[in-house]
Amino acid sequence: MTTGTTDVTAVPSAALKLAQSGTFTVADLADAVAPAAEPEALGFPPLPKPAVLTDQAAQAVSRVSEVFGSFQLPSRRVLTAKELARLTDEAVTLVTAAKPIKARLDVIAETLRVHMDVTAEAAGAGPATERIQAGLAKGHYLVAKPGEPYKVPVPGFEEAWEQRYVAGGAAPNPARLLGLEQQGQITHEEYLSLTRETRVFDEEKMASVIRKNAARGIQILGEITERSSPGAQLVTPRK
Repeated sequence: MTTGTTDVTAVPSAALKLAQSGTFTVADLADAVAPAAEPEALGFPPLPKPAVLTDQAAQAVSRVSEVFGSFQLPSRRVLTAKELARLTDEAVTLVTAAKPIKARLDVIAETLRVHMDVTAEAAGAGPATERIQAGLAKGHYLVAKPGEPYKVPVPGFEEAWEQRYVAGGAAPNPARLLGLEQQGQITHEEYLSLTRETRVFDEEKMASVIRKNAARGIQILGEITERSSPGAQLVTPRK
């Protein structure tokens, strides 16, 4: 096989040592060779909008402790009309209360992120401080470090709010491999040695076979076709 012109001195020593040990996974090596992600210049996200608690939702929230666990089926039997009504009332109440509660928790979380940003700025964070690049916290400072959460103590609470560092993943991108061959950075032989052909079912080819020989094509289609079992969706009634 013709090899490329990669200079082994350009290979990270830790990755090379791991590869030469013989006890490695490609995922381990990918993590060792992947460069740090190129950060995007980001502004701070807008302040969170208030969660809205409608009269109906407020009433539902006030009744959660009253209706929660109001009935537990003691045996496998039909529900009485009273039990059915009680369970339905509980379900509708919990569903109605859950949406604004979830929205409020999201507002609280975003408010804490803003608090962490401003607190970090008071401690010296600024334009050079790394920002979170994706997810719900996109645009906020990444002030936690590996194994060192950034903590916000709360008076009267044993535990603090924490921002915990989550390492970015590393995985090969197959599309870039083809690009390397097209750019001449790897040889065609190297490209073939790193890939394999995969045969997959092709609906367009199936249709072509059926057009040429309908009976035979449909016979094959019938032999390979499977139907999943029907299911059901339980829908909570509205009040």
